[in-house]
Amino acid sequence: MRSLRRDDVRFITGIVAPHAAAHPNDKRVRHIVAQLNYIEPILDRLPVTPPQALRTT
Repeated sequence: MRSLRRDDVRFITGIVAPHAAAHPNDKRVRHIVAQLNYIEPILDRLPVTPPQALRTT
């Protein structure tokens, strides 16, 4: 689940980064970048569970 979240953040960052560079004073872009900067450290602290541990037989 963590890797999915990290991939989501990377995807959103990849979309927002060009807009942030082109419009650094855009209030909406600044808000999204601030939210991403807040989320990334939280995701880094989540425990990593190996995929095989998630399987139930």
